[in-house]
Amino acid sequence: MENPRLQQVENVREQTVDLSRLTVHVVGEKTLNTYYEKKAAKTMDPEKWYKKNHRALENEKIFLEKMVTDGILSDLKPESLCRFIQGKIETEKADVKRLRIAIRQRSPEMLNAAASRLSEFIPPWNLDEGTVNFTLDDRADFRVDGTKITADMGRLTRAKDWFETTVEGIAHESFHIWMQEGDGWSDAEQESAPLSALINHIIFRTVDEGLAVLISRQKLKEHHEKAGRNYSAYIEESFQAFRDFLHQSKREIVNEIYVEAFENMGHFYVVGNEMAKALLDTLGGNEFRALIQTARQDPAKLIERYITSTPKPKLTTEDMTFLKR
Repeated sequence: MENPRLQQVENVREQTVDLSRLTVHVVGEKTLNTYYEKKAAKTMDPEKWYKKNHRALENEKIFLEKMVTDGILSDLKPESLCRFIQGKIETEKADVKRLRIAIRQRSPEMLNAAASRLSEFIPPWNLDEGTVNFTLDDRADFRVDGTKITADMGRLTRAKDWFETTVEGIAHESFHIWMQEGDGWSDAEQESAPLSALINHIIFRTVDEGLAVLISRQKLKEHHEKAGRNYSAYIEESFQAFRDFLHQSKREIVNEIYVEAFENMGHFYVVGNEMAKALLDTLGGNEFRALIQTARQDPAKLIERYITSTPKPKLTTEDMTFLKR
């Protein structure tokens, strides 16, 4: 748990969120088998596979050579690499089949655990309908579209604790559903939306993602350190990127920022999460919960409160003047 005040919040709140109406779907046996058969088929012609992936393999050359040194790979011939990949595919397929059973057995427990985390921070709420679809999805670990949550089972098999990761993911995406109720934004309309609308949406999403990480108890620091980043330096880099965004008025650059800043739980996730943690620590549970409800309608208010109320904010009152445009 990244913020010690979360324990205090947990101790004083009863469960007031109900996610039990979420319907859990798990990928079928036929779909699962077909998916992995297609994945394995791409490696059946080693020379063709090698030509297609040559550039990516060159970028990973040092890592692959270490695998040979460590005895994980016999050599770096295309045939050896393809045999290794085929073995990994078969292992993941078997792991996914076992995970299917575990998810079916524990789905009520995981929905209840996710609802408990939401109850610590948002007012009483019943999610009347929606789905959690455990499938094979290359796009993200977890994502949400409307009230449809999708989880990638391949990634879940590689998680240190699949149950905890699932609870975090469902809590995170369910918070987005609550936060975005009534929000009219659509990514499909990004190019045609006025610049001011796009800027306001980026501010909304920064706050939304930062709160979702905090409330779900996802480990953002661990996520980035696993990728080899110095997290303290990455926090500074993230706030600088956010300041640059606030002062930006060129449409094409704002478009690029929107695409890049949220990728792989990146810069603006970090900014939103650091602000949320600082505010929880400063305000305490009750006032912080009230601020979340305010931010649902006006996310800039959370950023303003971060600047004016926390001891060492990484944004300034000058930055605050650019929040409303």
